[in-house]
Amino acid sequence: MIRTSFLLEFYYEEPAYANFAAEYAGKLKTLVDALAPHICLTIQILPAKNIVRWSCCEVNAPKIDPSSRDRQSLLMTEEGLGGYYGFGAADGYCCVSRLAMQRKLEKGGDPTDILIHEWLHTLCGKMINGECVPFADHAERFGFQGVKGPDGEDTWNEFYRCALDPVLLKSERR
Repeated sequence: MIRTSFLLEFYYEEPAYANFAAEYAGKLKTLVDALAPHICLTIQILPAKNIVRWSCCEVNAPKIDPSSRDRQSLLMTEEGLGGYYGFGAADGYCCVSRLAMQRKLEKGGDPTDILIHEWLHTLCGKMINGECVPFADHAERFGFQGVKGPDGEDTWNEFYRCALDPVLLKSERR
């Protein structure tokens, strides 16, 4: 299996949440390492600058473009994002609501579920082991079912494992 490397720029808006960003960047890396050992994910934690807006699901969401085409960016925003956890685009950028992450944590869930989902949106269409990474919202189309987490919300780690090695989607199609 070919080792694939990704560099994620993890931006935070408020300096008071730099440690929160670092903690969850570490948890995202640990989750990716466990689900897809052939993926080498490097995460840089950076203060947010040059925030711009983009329209997604009728929300004027914040984003930061990655510094180069071979990277992805994740902005942890202080905005509520219209009740959504976050948004991501195949153009290499995504944003997540820190408030939604905090609420998930308070309900006993793992905010890393939000991070991996939105990061996967940035990888949509990229090649891993000769196959394209699927759209992160299509787990059920591939026959996967969510598993209830401690907060009562579905987690999709089995789909994420296969999405990070799209060859598995063909061999383990449900």
